[in-house]
Amino acid sequence: MAHCSVRRNWILGGYAAEYAHALTISSSQLSELIHGVLLALHTHLGCDKQFKLTRDFKGRDGLDTLIKEIPGDPTNEVFRLGGLIATEKRGEDDFEWSQFNVACHAPFREFEGTHHILHALDIRRDDSVPAWLPWRLLGAAAPIRPRYFRLGVERFQTRFTFASFGFLPQVTDSLLIDVFDQSLSCVVRTEQSTWSLGNPLAGVPLFAAIADALRISTNFDINQSLLEELKATGRFR
Repeated sequence: MAHCSVRRNWILGGYAAEYAHALTISSSQLSELIHGVLLALHTHLGCDKQFKLTRDFKGRDGLDTLIKEIPGDPTNEVFRLGGLIATEKRGEDDFEWSQFNVACHAPFREFEGTHHILHALDIRRDDSVPAWLPWRLLGAAAPIRPRYFRLGVERFQTRFTFASFGFLPQVTDSLLIDVFDQSLSCVVRTEQSTWSLGNPLAGVPLFAAIADALRISTNFDINQSLLEELKATGRFR
């Protein structure tokens, strides 16, 4: 069931909102979700052709853990997925399976002027995952049986800060999705300096693409659900 809370932002002005929802999905839906999300990241996250840098985005805060059973350190983590992968074929329909884990982190790189911030993109995979297999195809590749998936993307926008008496990029919107076995939890956060709230999923191409991947794979329309919850707060514009 969806839930949305709104609070005044006394430091930046305006309001901040947090939306949360949980649902149950199947193994095939998880694979399709991973495929759609990884393609969205590959298309919209990197700001260079080699997918080594991202501008005005980073991975999740280390304290933002929705499902504790997912292993690994989530600090600055963009995504993590793992489960079982076939490493050797023993018969026509018989494989030898091994554990696998692939993660992408986005450590701070540098400020780009006063309005933008760059983070590096560092993708690491276990030796069980073939080097020739592109990470963006891990959701569609077979035979792979994903068990968990964690996505965390935070977006920066330039805001005036009294601490520095100038403009600095600050996190204003976050999208988190955690999946373990058949349990999926998602959270959307937004901080806006106006007296009314807009939908961050509609205004950010990366978030919109991830929302589409979630809808296509699970038939859950997070964009529509968020809109309904924001309207119910009386602060939607």
